[in-house]
Amino acid sequence: MTILKKTCLVLGILGFVCTIGCSATPPTSGAGGAGGAAACFLPCGPAFSLGTFLSVPIESMRTLHAKVCRNESCVEGSLATIGGPLSSTSFPQVSPGTESARVSVTVTFDPLAVLGGGGLLNPYRLSIQYWPEQSADLQDGDEYSVMFLDSSGHAVFSETRTVVRYSEYPLNGPNCPVCRQSASVTGS
Repeated sequence: MTILKKTCLVLGILGFVCTIGCSATPPTSGAGGAGGAAACFLPCGPAFSLGTFLSVPIESMRTLHAKVCRNESCVEGSLATIGGPLSSTSFPQVSPGTESARVSVTVTFDPLAVLGGGGLLNPYRLSIQYWPEQSADLQDGDEYSVMFLDSSGHAVFSETRTVVRYSEYPLNGPNCPVCRQSASVTGS
């Protein structure tokens, strides 16, 4: 085991996030799916990420409903638990051991948006991350759509991106499933 993997393992155990893709959230059954070997326990990082500003005040973000789709498969949830800057929510809420694609939405404050002007009504940035049920399910050409809907069902934000290519990395070593992350994305 390399020093980097040992460091990532220790950071994961302590509940921190490691930038090479370790997550504080334990996998449900091995890395990338059912039947994973005991040594394949570090979960992959998100397969797709998107950052955006919304033109709604932070108080109104709590009333929004998020819908994130990979191709035809969608994950939906409420932003009701967003408390302000540096807060996050994830969905769906599933029982331990249940495999499901999942999404996290994090709110951060971007001081450059305030300092630079730019006509932004809201200097709060939303970071959306998508984890697949199985990393092996990801295919070049996957289409991701992200929508935020208000209480009337109207889209206050909608964007679609296509993954031209996923990069692969063997987070848990050569005898474990590889992790995939979007490396080249098109769309707006």
